[in-house]
Amino acid sequence: MNLEWLMDHSGPIIRWRTANELFTNFAKTNRSTLIKELLDTPLAQTWLYRLTLGDFSTSLDALDENSFKR
Repeated sequence: MNLEWLMDHSGPIIRWRTANELFTNFAKTNRSTLIKELLDTPLAQTWLYRLTLGDFSTSLDALDENSFKR
């Protein structure tokens, strides 16, 4: 599959991963746009909202260690 096609036709999460993991030389200005698009997605907003300061080790979604496992 063509990487350019993925960049043109996929959503913010796939575009970010494609640029970050598969392109060897991706412009930093484009990278900041991709980060903004990624952070604006409802899924990212949900998890960013859940990340709060609190206990260090529990099963709560609010902990960094647990949010990245899902």
